[in-house]
Amino acid sequence: MAPHLITEQQWIGYFKLANMPLHIDYASVDEAMKTLQIKTAWPDLESRMMNLQADLEAILDQFNLTDVAFEHEQRRIVKYLANALAPASFKAVIATKLTLHGNKK
Repeated sequence: MAPHLITEQQWIGYFKLANMPLHIDYASVDEAMKTLQIKTAWPDLESRMMNLQADLEAILDQFNLTDVAFEHEQRRIVKYLANALAPASFKAVIATKLTLHGNKK
C-alpha cells in the first residue's frame, strides 16, 4: 500500500504497536515491584491508595507494560498491591482474604 493512502489513525496504530513488548520478562518486573510500598505517612486512605497506584504505574511504565498488565495481568497486579500493604498485620489479613476468595473459584 502506498504511504499516501494510509490514514493518520492507521499510522498512529502502527507506531503504537512498536511500543508493545513481544516478550515480557516478568522476573525483572517482579524484582522492581519489591520496592513498591504504601506510604503510611499520608494522612488519609485515599491519598495513600492514589500514591500507591501512581507508584505501581510508574514501575509498569519503566517496562512499558501499563496497558498490557491492566488488560491481561490483573491477578499479578493484585499480588503486587497486596505485597505493598502495611502494617504487617493488615497485610496478613488481606493476604488471607485474597487466598480465601481465590479458593472459592
